[in-house]
Order: sequence, then C-alpha cells, then structure tokens
Amino acid sequence: MHSTRVNLLNNPKINKHLLTPNYANLIVLSEYKWPVDKLILDLKFAQKVYCAHIITDWFIKRVHPLCLESIEALVPIPLSHLRYMRRQYNQAQILADLLGQHFSIPVINPLARVRHTQAQAKLNPEQRQSNLKDAFACVDELPYQHLALIDDVITTGATINQACSALQAKQADLQITVITMAISLTSDAKT
Repeated sequence: MHSTRVNLLNNPKINKHLLTPNYANLIVLSEYKWPVDKLILDLKFAQKVYCAHIITDWFIKRVHPLCLESIEALVPIPLSHLRYMRRQYNQAQILADLLGQHFSIPVINPLARVRHTQAQAKLNPEQRQSNLKDAFACVDELPYQHLALIDDVITTGATINQACSALQAKQADLQITVITMAISLTSDAKT
C-alpha cells in the first residue's frame, strides 16, 4: 500500500456524498469493500477483536505520519450503553487505542452517547441525521486545539457531524480531523 497525505474532503466525488462536514480533514484507510469490510464486520459483530490490529496495521503503513502531526488527542466515537453491553467493547475505542499507542497520541473520552439510537445501516441520509440529533454530549473540558475523531466507517457523516457538534459546543474554535478505517460510497460517488 502506498503512503497517503490526502484530505478526502478535497475530493469532489467524496465531498458530494457526505453531509456538509463540520470538520476540517477526513483521513480514510480504504473504501468499504473487501477485505476491509469483512474485517470491520467481524470486529463489530463476530467478537473478532484481532481484526482491529490488522486494520490499524494497514492504516499505519498507508497513512503518512505528517497527516497526524498536529493532532493533540484521539477521541473514539462512543457507543450507546445498550450497544456496549451487547458487544462488550467499543470498536472505535480499540482502534483509537491502537493508533494512539503507535503514534504516541493520547486517547481521551470527552464524548458521551446520551441516548440510544437506532442502528444507522438501513437508514437514508435524512433519517440518519434525524436519528442522531442530540445523541452526543461533551462531558469534559477540552484543553486542545486539534482533536481527531476515530470511527470504523463513515457513510454520510451523520454520526461524525453530531459528535463534532457536541465537541464544538464545548469549544467553538476546535479543529477536528476525522479518521475512519473505511468510507462507504454510494454508486454515484464511485464513478
């Protein structure tokens, strides 16, 4: 895999696919397709935590360290309490911990999922946005200028936007980079 320094928000095909972002940068390992999709599904739903190690190893090999140079802390997207109890772990937390360990960036948890939401997978973009409205709150102070939100997959950006809004409600001038392991594109974004 080649090294990348690309902010995917600069790619019109990708940017048009996402809801209007309220974050500055988007760094993604891969499109959501084999083998990354299989690894993510196994990580999330088959209790195969070792898949997080494989995915983050690929990310580490592919993403140029300068992309992360000014990031002061990593913030995993939190799960609802119900989803966490079912799964017994948060895949975004595991990914953040592995990346933080490798790049020597602290992992913090200022976000809380303040209400359980319907699973996003079968919802259209408008439903996703509505489903996540006010789902997150920032419960800690943020003595940082630049954070990175960590999640497994970005589809429309609804989850990320709501998490960013919660962080920016606490600190309006906060710069946010989004790091995901995959991006799920609609057919028109693939062309």
